[in-house]
Amino acid sequence: MIEEIKKALGEAGVLVKDSEIRERLDTLTQFKVPENEIKRSILTHFGVSSKGGSGDNAIGPVSNISDGDWTSLNVKVVQLWDNNHASIDQAGVIGDESGTVKFTKWTTAKLPQLEEGKCYTLLNVVASVYNEKVQVSLNKRSKIEPLPEDIEVKDNTTRFIGMIVSLQSNSGLITRCDECNKAIKGTCDKHPEASGHYDTRIIGSIDNGQKCISIILDAEMVESVTGYTVESCKDMATEALDKEVVIQAFENVVIGRFFFVSGSDMGDTILAKSMIPYVKSIPDKDLEALIKYIGK
Repeated sequence: MIEEIKKALGEAGVLVKDSEIRERLDTLTQFKVPENEIKRSILTHFGVSSKGGSGDNAIGPVSNISDGDWTSLNVKVVQLWDNNHASIDQAGVIGDESGTVKFTKWTTAKLPQLEEGKCYTLLNVVASVYNEKVQVSLNKRSKIEPLPEDIEVKDNTTRFIGMIVSLQSNSGLITRCDECNKAIKGTCDKHPEASGHYDTRIIGSIDNGQKCISIILDAEMVESVTGYTVESCKDMATEALDKEVVIQAFENVVIGRFFFVSGSDMGDTILAKSMIPYVKSIPDKDLEALIKYIGK
């Protein structure tokens, strides 16, 4: 496979060491990427489209991206995700007037940092499909240019009713870097001199009996749903000398309860903008039967 990849890269004029290909191969294997996707993913990473061609492409809308395309985009950074993988510099969601798409910026690309809420021209990005979702990657051949005008991103609001079944361990009281706002443990690997500030969030799973998806709540949403502010969570953790009490407090409020969630559709994740308790009405005859049953 390495020889096949080297040959395809060479034909596109891209020279890469065997060790670099091996590193990508090991990473993709670690993430259990299907074998038939590995070659295409590695070619994409080093800036070669599986459809052929590379670089200096015309700017087009996000909605026109398809698997293997090499394109350029004018986009706004909708959201940056927390990332603990050394090979990935940044990841998140970008969008324009036509829609949104997930992006990955590889560390080896050595590109400038993107900031949430700001607009950019992304030159020479490559599209691929993973888990039936189109995504784009920025690699060694990509370029990032600030875009002065604002871009209105197409509303991709979705709605979901279900029960909160679990919260991830990285929920609760967290610390963010003052420079890049990334969730950190100790110091930020990219800004070791920067201070940190406290924040709260919930990352959990909501299930409607047919489908289970992830939801993300920022500090404002956490306060709206649980009643806990960042300050009250900080006080709680300080008093207990343990940040885990904050997650436990959140779980006591939301686990096992049904909610109506509305927010940005991120594929298998909703970035919640509204989340209210959902109570399904019970017909009178069923209520009578239930009261009878409880009485027994």
